[in-house]
Amino acid sequence: MNILRKTIVALAGTFLVPLLFSFGFAWSVHQVFGNSTDIKQALRSSGLYTSVVGEALDQSQRQQHSNTSSSDVPVGDPHIRAAIQSAFPPSYLQSQTENTIDATYAWIQGKTPTLQFRIDMSGAKAKLADGVGQYAQARVASLPRCAATTTPSGDIDPFTATCVPKGVDDAAIASASRNNILQGDFLKDSTITADTIKTKDGITLNQQLKNVPKAYQRSVSGLYISGVITLCLLVAVACLSIDWRHGVRRAGIFMVVMGAFSAASAWLASFIVHKVAVKVAEKQTADTPLQTQILHVVQTLTNNVRTWWMAYSITLLVAGTVAILISVLVKPRLDQSQEVNLPSGVDGIEGLPQENLPAAVPSKTAHPRRPQK
Repeated sequence: MNILRKTIVALAGTFLVPLLFSFGFAWSVHQVFGNSTDIKQALRSSGLYTSVVGEALDQSQRQQHSNTSSSDVPVGDPHIRAAIQSAFPPSYLQSQTENTIDATYAWIQGKTPTLQFRIDMSGAKAKLADGVGQYAQARVASLPRCAATTTPSGDIDPFTATCVPKGVDDAAIASASRNNILQGDFLKDSTITADTIKTKDGITLNQQLKNVPKAYQRSVSGLYISGVITLCLLVAVACLSIDWRHGVRRAGIFMVVMGAFSAASAWLASFIVHKVAVKVAEKQTADTPLQTQILHVVQTLTNNVRTWWMAYSITLLVAGTVAILISVLVKPRLDQSQEVNLPSGVDGIEGLPQENLPAAVPSKTAHPRRPQK
């Protein structure tokens, strides 16, 4: 029986070490990524919403320079860029992004049967068309009238033309520019849902990610199961040892050691991410802040995981220290078989019957006094 008990304690201690570490890390990650609050807060604090439109315009402009085909929107024009940024302000991007994040979490957590996000850019596209039309009309109105020998043929491009032929209606040119935005290729699909995002084979996003909710639920269930197993192993170590004091002390030592190791691991992970962020930031220029801001989001989320992991580590350290102190300070009680019960009204060894005296105590009748001569 003792061999079986020792074997169980040894196995429990062996599995307890990795479980205490892995459960703390998984629990900390779940606290950050198990809901949308930390992700949304990290995106807000990064300033990503203020620069993503400008970065997208720069990328589009580079593509236009490398492509000879015409574009509905000359994004290199400062006035056009201003109109686009006015149509897609940071508050609009934030609301659309956060609605998509909330819809995604509702889906993976089983609150909705399918992924049901909706990004509606029709209002922003109409606002952009109005801004471009107003700018086109103002620019055409500011141009001189073309001479007869320099009258351009074909349609007038209000963004590149240097003069305007006589008899051209400025309002008609503005209306044409507005319709080019509304009916052209720029933001052709102004409403994006999980069903409109498809692969080349026509597979929708819902079909591609159909197994994600099940995987998420299994991971959450596994987290709780590992926590219960870890607690059971601690109880086994405490209760199946030689006595409860040795068991509690042993469990306390496990918690203190793994609490210190987990705290060191949390700090080291955060330190590495911070160093990477600093290195990337040193290589960035003021014109390309997007990568730095994305890294800021990663760093913020990592720091949040570290905070929860540190809290878990401190909990282990405190609980383990308390367990060790209890095992040291609480004295073992004597067993009843070792207690000597004295008869009522009798004090000390003198009053005990001779047969109850220990062998080391000589009896008063063992050596009778010799009579005096």
